[in-house]
Amino acid sequence: MKLIPRPLYLDRIKSLKGSPDIKIITGIRRSGKSKLMQAFIRHIEETEPEANIIYIDFTRLKYEHLKEYHAFNDYVEENTKHGSDKMYVQVSDNIAEPATLERELDPLRRIKDAYPKVLLARTRHQRYDCDGIHVIDIAEWLYGREA
Repeated sequence: MKLIPRPLYLDRIKSLKGSPDIKIITGIRRSGKSKLMQAFIRHIEETEPEANIIYIDFTRLKYEHLKEYHAFNDYVEENTKHGSDKMYVQVSDNIAEPATLERELDPLRRIKDAYPKVLLARTRHQRYDCDGIHVIDIAEWLYGREA
């Protein structure tokens, strides 16, 4: 199959790089979405050699096991380039129930060093601290409104 260059689409994606919005590439099957993403990854690798890129193609059999969230989390942790600053991050969906909040905070409370600890969850509230752990709404964090 012949690859059709899409410079207008690639330039559009390049112009959105660095914005806090979530970017989604959609299109019909076999329209070149993955090739467009791979071209964008090549651009990032050329312009930012230290960039941390993890690309997972869930249509490939070798990534089938990553559809289970524990395996996915382990894979991302193992393939993430860590800088010199250490931080603990716990991600949860909904912590509205007190028992759920306690369950999510407990592992972070047990870590006794002084590195920052963050719980990202769907809170729909402003950031707050609980026992020195920053609790941040995941949507606010994804949009770059919270650090």
